[in-house]
Amino acid sequence: MAQLGSRLFFYSMDDRPAATDADLLATDVGESYRERLDRCRRHVGRLLSEVFEANGSVRGVKWDAAGDPSVVRQWLSRLARLVAAGRSEPSRDGDDSPGSYEAPHRAYAVLGNLARGHAFLYGRHQLADADLPLVTRVAVSSLPQRLARVFRELVVNGGEPLTVAEVKTAIGVRDSETATRAMRDLVTRGIAWMDESGQGSPTTLRLADLWAWCGEPDFRALLVPPATLPENRGVCA
Repeated sequence: MAQLGSRLFFYSMDDRPAATDADLLATDVGESYRERLDRCRRHVGRLLSEVFEANGSVRGVKWDAAGDPSVVRQWLSRLARLVAAGRSEPSRDGDDSPGSYEAPHRAYAVLGNLARGHAFLYGRHQLADADLPLVTRVAVSSLPQRLARVFRELVVNGGEPLTVAEVKTAIGVRDSETATRAMRDLVTRGIAWMDESGQGSPTTLRLADLWAWCGEPDFRALLVPPATLPENRGVCA
């Protein structure tokens, strides 16, 4: 596990609402944690057993690769490139080291397998648009945490520029230096660029041309559940 390092993939739970008093008090009522855990294990085990039996064991699946829509595979390719760019470590100013750059091939394979697993659980042997939201959220969640939060805010903002103040709010810090450093992390990876022209104008961050598609509504719909968007906050989806 230690050797895998940052190549692990994650699913961020940042979108979940803050716990209320009622939520916390409810944890003392009913089944214990161990009982709930055992119940989850039983249900997952039953589901896997049914899936294996219906398909002739683990290696019994015949995947219809020719039936995978090209547009879905194109999205997987884009997401793999995003993961690779975000998890690379370019050399810093004053640092003579060559930096560390991740190729997108492994991310493409992992995200593709995740998409196929999602499709399979819904009874399909071909990919579909419905498999993309989960994969998109995993891809962005697997970026370095602070970088992912700034990137997500750019997406929520429709690709419009973010100010230092907005980045501070997005990553939960108070000092501008930390926020500016987080902004530059996206810049050094080629995902965004900063306007630091000064002359009375605030420093802003926007998506680089190569990644402008991340600010489009179709990508935002994949990454951000509608109920969490600014115009829908407080509305039950």
